[in-house]
Amino acid sequence: MFFIHHVVFLVTIASCVSGKDDILRTYTLRKDYFNGIKVAEFSVFDISKTTLYYRIESKFSILPKFELISYPSKQVVGKLEGKLGKINLSLLDDKTGQWVTGTMKQHVTLLKHYQYNIELNGRQILMKKELLSSHTTFHDAVQNGETLLARYQREFFSPITATTYGVQIFSNELPDGLYLLALAWTDIGRSESYGPKNG
Repeated sequence: MFFIHHVVFLVTIASCVSGKDDILRTYTLRKDYFNGIKVAEFSVFDISKTTLYYRIESKFSILPKFELISYPSKQVVGKLEGKLGKINLSLLDDKTGQWVTGTMKQHVTLLKHYQYNIELNGRQILMKKELLSSHTTFHDAVQNGETLLARYQREFFSPITATTYGVQIFSNELPDGLYLLALAWTDIGRSESYGPKNG
């Protein structure tokens, strides 16, 4: 059964990639076991799951709060904080060495499983998961969603193994941490409780 799910995952990914969308990087994000005190944490590996690139660690707080930590340096390179009224993002731009800030807002629509409008340092990004689709995509909102920036999907589901996601990066324009932190937020299932919504 595990083999079948893995084959389906790989075929789905392959069928979604068009000729103009070249994959630059691929990550495997694994949800770590819940410790009963904080919200879930995550480990981010290469595709073979042997090299650890990042850890997404949660902070004890009334509202969800994450830090993205780069390995092996253990430098904090990203932060996400859920607040009443908005979701705040802070990311270290490795090109400039400067921190950039932004927000996430959930957009309620009947035609999609979920959709977020992300603003990062003046850049508008659309994050969405269509009904009946297995993957979540990030697009440049200004270009009417034509430019695919990143995509992820859950690899398989098993009650006895850790949840894992395959993450594909198609652009160097934004820090990879944006997509990883956004994935962590949607995974914990707190959006309905804490995230602002635009109807």
